[in-house]
Amino acid sequence: MKKFFLILSVFIMVVSVVSCKKEKSSDNESDIEYTKITMEDLKSINGDDLEIEYKSDGVIKYIGGEFAYFPVTDKDKAYEAFMGISELIGIENTEDFVYDENASYENPNGLNHYYFSQYYEGIKIHGAFVRISVNPQQTDCIHLDSTYEPNLDIDTNPKISEKEAIKRAEEKYGAEVKENPELVIRKKKLAWDMDLLGSETERIIMRADNGEIIYEDKEIID
Repeated sequence: MKKFFLILSVFIMVVSVVSCKKEKSSDNESDIEYTKITMEDLKSINGDDLEIEYKSDGVIKYIGGEFAYFPVTDKDKAYEAFMGISELIGIENTEDFVYDENASYENPNGLNHYYFSQYYEGIKIHGAFVRISVNPQQTDCIHLDSTYEPNLDIDTNPKISEKEAIKRAEEKYGAEVKENPELVIRKKKLAWDMDLLGSETERIIMRADNGEIIYEDKEIID
């Protein structure tokens, strides 16, 4: 009987410790608990194999090693891992990140890559994301890359309308703008992202305040 109460006491202590490391996050009408990973956790899980790189502002941009206490087998588990590590890599508002179905991909012969793209006031930030890479055989996170952009203060009202942006692009490149341009943020500037038809320049990003072209993607001709 004493042995039973001893085992029960140990179980309660373990549950209490784990519970202290969890934080509730509102998801519509349900509350989901995510285990928050600390630097001490990373060191404990990985030992001397842990590799961390920082950006110039001190924010973590790369983690080489495991950072989840559970197998990551799909995008839902990848999201759980992202929520657990988000605080450690400096993310204040996880609501600003959305799972990117187009960028993410699974490779049974290599790695599975799950992307979470960053948005600002509902506008996608070009090139800002958190990528979780997973070994599909062992289902453990092996590294994380973050291009998270903190402390943004951007006017999201374009001074150049979509119609005007299309006109400027077609006149400059002598080409047709494919479908509707997408309003994005690049280099902390509001901009129009456009695909072109009939030009060696296949895609451009034009600032929405002064019309400056800040990105060009040209066709590679052999």
